Amino acid sequence: MTKYHVQPSQVSQNILSTLWDPSAIASLPGAPGNYSSSAPQAGYSHNIVTHLDHNFSDKSHLSAIWYFGQGYADAPSCVFVCSYLPEYFQTVPSHIQNYNTVWNYTLRPNLSNQLAAGVNYFMQDFADLNHSQNPLTLAGLNTGASLSGSPQIAINGFDSIGVTPTSGRNDISGQIADTISWTVGKHQFRFGAEYRRAYIDLYYNWGARGAFNFNGAVGPWAGDKSVSDSNVLTLADFMAGYPYTSGITLGTQERFIYTHTGSVFAEDSWQVNSKLNVNLGVRYDYQQPYYTNNPNLSIFDPTSSAGLVVASGGSGTPDYIYNSNKVDISPRVGLSYQASPGTVIRANFGMYYDQPAGQAYFGNIGIPNGGAGGVNNNPAGSQPNESIVVGATTPIWTSNQATPIFTPAQGQPTGSNVVSIYSVSRNFQTPYVNLYGLNIEQQMGKSWQLTLGYVGSASRHNLVLQDINQNALGGDQNSSTVTVGSNTFPYQQSTRPYFSKYPNFGIINQINSAASASYNALQATLKSSSWHGLTSQFTYAWSHNLDDSSVFNTIPQNSLNLSGDWGNANNDIRNHFSGYLGYDVPAFARGPRALTRGWEVNSILKFQNGQPVNILTGQDNSGTAEGEDRANITGSAINSDRSVQSHAYAQYLNPASFAVPAAATYGNLRRNQVVGPGFGDVDLSLIKSTPIYKERVRAQFRVEMFNVFNRVNLAQPLNNLGYGGAFGWSTSTIGVSYGAPGIGSGEPYNTQLALKIIF
Repeated sequence: MTKYHVQPSQVSQNILSTLWDPSAIASLPGAPGNYSSSAPQAGYSHNIVTHLDHNFSDKSHLSAIWYFGQGYADAPSCVFVCSYLPEYFQTVPSHIQNYNTVWNYTLRPNLSNQLAAGVNYFMQDFADLNHSQNPLTLAGLNTGASLSGSPQIAINGFDSIGVTPTSGRNDISGQIADTISWTVGKHQFRFGAEYRRAYIDLYYNWGARGAFNFNGAVGPWAGDKSVSDSNVLTLADFMAGYPYTSGITLGTQERFIYTHTGSVFAEDSWQVNSKLNVNLGVRYDYQQPYYTNNPNLSIFDPTSSAGLVVASGGSGTPDYIYNSNKVDISPRVGLSYQASPGTVIRANFGMYYDQPAGQAYFGNIGIPNGGAGGVNNNPAGSQPNESIVVGATTPIWTSNQATPIFTPAQGQPTGSNVVSIYSVSRNFQTPYVNLYGLNIEQQMGKSWQLTLGYVGSASRHNLVLQDINQNALGGDQNSSTVTVGSNTFPYQQSTRPYFSKYPNFGIINQINSAASASYNALQATLKSSSWHGLTSQFTYAWSHNLDDSSVFNTIPQNSLNLSGDWGNANNDIRNHFSGYLGYDVPAFARGPRALTRGWEVNSILKFQNGQPVNILTGQDNSGTAEGEDRANITGSAINSDRSVQSHAYAQYLNPASFAVPAAATYGNLRRNQVVGPGFGDVDLSLIKSTPIYKERVRAQFRVEMFNVFNRVNLAQPLNNLGYGGAFGWSTSTIGVSYGAPGIGSGEPYNTQLALKIIF
């Protein structure tokens, strides 16, 4: 900063000394990976289950279940940005209750009915462990937010702060279903109907405290070749107060949401002859689009004069945020043919519709471009909200400024303001998947069975989030301006597709049903049953899962070219092997009965390839500010030495093989092209059962050993070039990354002892 004659911002210095815990960052060395949290993670879960069964007669049976669960957890959160600083651990209290009743009644020997009804209550809140800070008092930072707590500040290569604003949801859902089973000759018919109603009190306040993102590409030092560690440039941007994007959502985001869904089906299991069984079925599903009783949901409509229309907003407005789909009919067929006494051939095809999660429309968190995250975040309707996104600013803040950085007036589509919009395609189609398969099952002797098969699926109309108003390549790298009437806009804004009609609309994040996916797998299963006391099952799958969108809270690299993101799905695993062995140890011929009988040895095995890693630049090299720019690959992606260094990290990716593409271009790396660390785990248990009182009461002592070969199962590596020298590091084991440090599957070797009394 001294080299370029830029003074550190007083606000930035105040933030470092207050919102970042000074005791946590004091005296840390100036090197990548210099911080590792030793703070304990906490959690508990208390559960009660009550089950009641009653036979009114031999024809009438009632079953009722009540479940109550209450839990709490606090742990690091990595929804979009990560923080291992203890005061920004995510706290998650939860409360669940479920009531379920099933009545089975036999009307005639060939005719029966099942009536089921249930109600589910779910409550879950989220917040930073410490969310009481006042940024204005502590740091002189006036964001304009009404919610207490630190704003989200993300500096590439550093732990973030203000990760989780106070948010949550209360859900109440009820359902009733009836199924009739009727046997007529060789036919077993089933007919059924189900009705479901859901209510959601959603108060996801993502973005309500403001967000500031720094990547080292804004200050005059950007691209300085004399700096070998990009973290230095990123930190300089923060110290100067030069973010590459900033934003906030102002207003009341809470909504009370409803939906009604229903389905009917018919099925016939037809035993054509002693060798052939054919199963035919058809199902109809209907999901009413989510709605609220107040006109406070709006979407983008390019045919309207204002650009936004409010659902149920009066004459000429749509009833819902997208058109209702009323023809979701799905056929299914399956057959089983016994080719010989020990050989069975099975084939199936089925079409299945999916009910999209409500989060796709409300509270869609972690969107890389920082735009609006729900149809409740638009400046229209009875409860308008303002989603404000600001580009590179030098500086963004001054100490104790009288006017907040963000004001509601900035979020109105007037004058020179640029506002972010969230929408759903009016022609949204229900996602569906076609499942199909063929397998051959062969009995081998009395105890062994081999199954070889193919499983495939093709899904269409999958959800994908796209910025349908994405600016042109290099748009935000041009500092010139464009004047429309008396209003002046950045050149970037003028390159957006809808600028000529709606100059005030910036990012328009829209949920579309335009994505697709495919899955193909060859599978083999070998089973044994009571073979000399051994029960086992071994399964291998060779598969490939492809799609162009795996989750709906991220966006394509280029929203105007969805096909450019076709590649390995996030959960693609090419090779998967798992096995189970259970052996009943025969009684010893000699010795005390209590010690020579009742022994068991069990083992579980699991080995698989890693999941894909999507390598991002962490810089806005494309000039679109979408936050999904992929890198160039120039050599072997995987580092030759992947051993753990200093008990801190393993260099999994080869940094020399990746580079930031030229300005106003995309990289040559395909989405999810690189494969992450594989997984291997062998667990072993020794069990001794001893009768205490006849056969009615038994004691069972268990010794359970996990990861007996102590294999190091690495978590996914840091996938963003913005991490500088830490790029490509895997800094934890897989259990830590999934919130189960030390005890999760594949964690370092550990032994568990247990004693059970069974009566």
